[in-house]
Amino acid sequence: MTDDAPPGADKATYQDGFNELQQHITIVEQESKTTFIKEHPSFMLDPTVVAQRIPPLNRKSTRSCPRVVDLASLPTVCTAADDRSTNGDDSSRKTNVTVLPDGFIHSLSPIIQVRHPALAVPSFYRALKDIDDPDADLWSDEFVWGISPAWPRMLFDWFCDHKYPERKMNPRSCQSWPLVVDGDDVINDNERIISSICSLANLDVAGITKEWQPAEEEVKSRQLSVVQRFLSTLQASSGIVRTGYKQGEVSIEREAKKWVNDFGPDVATRMKDIVEGNMADYEHLMQYKLDPISAFIMGTRTPSLTAGESRVLIIITGGTICMERSFDGFVPARGFLEKGLAPRPSFNDGSEPQETDVVLADGLPKPHRSLRTPVSTYDKHVRYATLEF
Repeated sequence: MTDDAPPGADKATYQDGFNELQQHITIVEQESKTTFIKEHPSFMLDPTVVAQRIPPLNRKSTRSCPRVVDLASLPTVCTAADDRSTNGDDSSRKTNVTVLPDGFIHSLSPIIQVRHPALAVPSFYRALKDIDDPDADLWSDEFVWGISPAWPRMLFDWFCDHKYPERKMNPRSCQSWPLVVDGDDVINDNERIISSICSLANLDVAGITKEWQPAEEEVKSRQLSVVQRFLSTLQASSGIVRTGYKQGEVSIEREAKKWVNDFGPDVATRMKDIVEGNMADYEHLMQYKLDPISAFIMGTRTPSLTAGESRVLIIITGGTICMERSFDGFVPARGFLEKGLAPRPSFNDGSEPQETDVVLADGLPKPHRSLRTPVSTYDKHVRYATLEF
């Protein structure tokens, strides 16, 4: 959006784009399909959130009211006193860091892709330089926030706080949203990572394409220069191009030596500062990364529609794994099904929890939430509920 754009043009642009997205989702759902949306978090950010992260001397706006792109049927009004639409409907409530309402963001099953800053920052800089983009300036706010992993971290934390509170209790769970995947794992360990994502998202893995034809020159000639550059590797390829990088093998010091040769000492020093400044947010997200080995195990234990079920009632009266401290010493913990069993793939195959009747001492059945294990070597699930005393 240019500085001389008329008032409200930015919000109108967001609204038009969001309305178009909703129309697309409606069409896809009518075809009984799933919409897969890919976007850079920085392009979805509320401009006021960005402004709060930019040093005060460089801010061009003091606006404090979040810009809310409402659901298509709701008015597009937001005031500083009340962050809901004027009809009082909570579906347009705004607490997240994007331009979108919580009601829409809450409907998503998020997959957050990250890459080591020592690989992402020079790649972004090189692409911008190749097209003579004015943002190819490592000392500019636009470059620094454009490549920052703080934005996907904000989205991840919001989802954990508002939709998936159990996620942070089980960082290595490979069956919990929001998923965090390493971009290099997606390329280098494609089979295991993509298969597990498809399993969790109920997508048909048979639809994954691993080979294609390079883009034709006529197609590329109609693209903007920025699109051509950022898609250059993909459009020149006929299949997956491995990067050769694996987590734990990236050294900032080793990469920095390459930057001196590629860009000169001043740019290399600044690039290293940006990379090191991004590491805290990156490492925070990587605690929750989908591990290729766990992904493989998950892929071999996907929910089955044909396997039989056994039924088990777990009566929790105490023991090592389900006790917690209290003023009276150790006592059986509450909520063990949700906190201790649900996040663990070996106890939860990811199928929809069900209400299972448990008959107690009075002889009357009472519904209890139940989970199901993955298929065992005997081609059986175990449906189980817990009874806490």
